[in-house]
Amino acid sequence: PGHEKFVRQMVAGSGSVDLAALVVALDEGVMPQTAEHLDILCLLGIKLGLVVLTKADLVDDELALLAEEDAKDIVRGTFLEGAPMIRVSSKTGEGIDELKKTLAILASQVVDRPVYGLLRLPIDRVFTLKGHGTVVTGTLISGSLTVGDDIEVLPSGLRSSVRSIESHKRAEQTAVPGERVAINLRGVEQSGVNRGEVVTHPGEFQPSFIVDVSLRALNRAPFSLRNRMKLRLHHYTSEVEARLVFPDRDELAPGEEAIAQVRTSIPIVPSTGDRVVIRALSPSLTLGGGTVVNPKAVKLKARSTKAFLEADRTGDEGIVASLVRGSGPAGVTHNELLGLSG
Repeated sequence: PGHEKFVRQMVAGSGSVDLAALVVALDEGVMPQTAEHLDILCLLGIKLGLVVLTKADLVDDELALLAEEDAKDIVRGTFLEGAPMIRVSSKTGEGIDELKKTLAILASQVVDRPVYGLLRLPIDRVFTLKGHGTVVTGTLISGSLTVGDDIEVLPSGLRSSVRSIESHKRAEQTAVPGERVAINLRGVEQSGVNRGEVVTHPGEFQPSFIVDVSLRALNRAPFSLRNRMKLRLHHYTSEVEARLVFPDRDELAPGEEAIAQVRTSIPIVPSTGDRVVIRALSPSLTLGGGTVVNPKAVKLKARSTKAFLEADRTGDEGIVASLVRGSGPAGVTHNELLGLSG
């Protein structure tokens, strides 16, 4: 039960991670939870990381080698295959200096996130500070935010403005992608904002109940993904019940990939290229995940299935063309297209 609750927080927080450390205790080896965390990191498209083998002071060389081989086996075929693997002990200090040096080298390889994108800050906490009012926190995934900016909280549509910004206990004038930030909002009640909602600039994004995704079922998934099955969708900090719809099959076997449609019970705020993770409702196991290819899709009917399957979603031109076609007679504005296409 503790792991199940923790995975929910891990998925919410890892959407903005550039560099991941997979931790394996040498006295326990790889656990089922380790495998699930690794699967989620892979589904979220994280490219850079290392493996840290802890509690080196509690085992002899033979046991340490066994656990190390175990760790090498589980990362085979993932982004961590061939990544640095470091034994450490917080008690004796073994390996800590090497870990620091390795982290510094890997961190220098992280590519800065562009600041010219549209603002999206998925909310993970909401609280009230005496004398300040409502504060929301999250990791800025795109765009920038400045004190005084007008903002919109989606999907509720609540409007406000930024009174102040804080990052790691420092007051900031502007926040940029990748930063953990706390935003003090003007004239907003705590009850009016919730975890899972997204702070944006007004008019740039649209909430959506239906998204098209390029979906992959995990090799380790305990069963196939079935057409029209109910599941739990994780998208940044939002976690919603949803229904999975395949246009051309009854099921997706473990290890297979397909284009699918996900219909959510409450709206989310997606953009093309976002990563999502799907988990079973009960027991709460990770089943697969993928990439959003159309963040504001229309419900599939027999006559639209052919066009859905044949749509060209490769490259920027293909993405924009499919979004314009999919918007129907109502069309799509320039700002909406920026938000939808990412």
